[in-house]
Amino acid sequence: MERAEGRRLVVTILVMLSGGLDSTACLVWALTETDEPVHVHHMHLVNWERRHEVEAEACRRIVAYCRQAYRDFETSELTLDFVGMPGIPADMLCVCFAAGQLVGQRPDIVRLLIGVCREEGQWWQRWRHIVRMIEGAAWPRPAPELLLPFLDRTKSEEMAYLPPALRSLVWSCRRPVRTENGFVPCGSCKACQFRNIEN
Repeated sequence: MERAEGRRLVVTILVMLSGGLDSTACLVWALTETDEPVHVHHMHLVNWERRHEVEAEACRRIVAYCRQAYRDFETSELTLDFVGMPGIPADMLCVCFAAGQLVGQRPDIVRLLIGVCREEGQWWQRWRHIVRMIEGAAWPRPAPELLLPFLDRTKSEEMAYLPPALRSLVWSCRRPVRTENGFVPCGSCKACQFRNIEN
């Protein structure tokens, strides 16, 4: 996987894409603010909330838009099924486990881009666990450099960062409702309440 152009090692940025606002903003940032190859990975997190289907569809549309509007990139997917569990594991820990696995298998992936914004209060509480999850999953390779370009920005600023056409493709609801015409937001979860305020 490691290859050189002349004397310069070509490295890859890994972007973990959920289909939500934070990760979509990170993907656009990677494609526009760097010239490095980008690998986009989506986690199908299957649990009783059943939002994995609509998130997967959002990711497909976001990927198609970004490839046409910016530049090409690699993609991969992984499914973790937690339907049999009474609770819902922390999304970020699952995402970081998958990220570490990819880093362990891809020597060219040396930077990891994770979508976190100012309003993510639990991020700091879980920081040491997140780092250890990445390090453990990547072993025996070294952990990647973590890039958090939107850590000091609000979700409102992230929304403004995205083009309107791309913004419309982002999915935020954590408890989507299935209808005859597809999924619709529940309107009551924390993510929906935020979108209602923004709109």
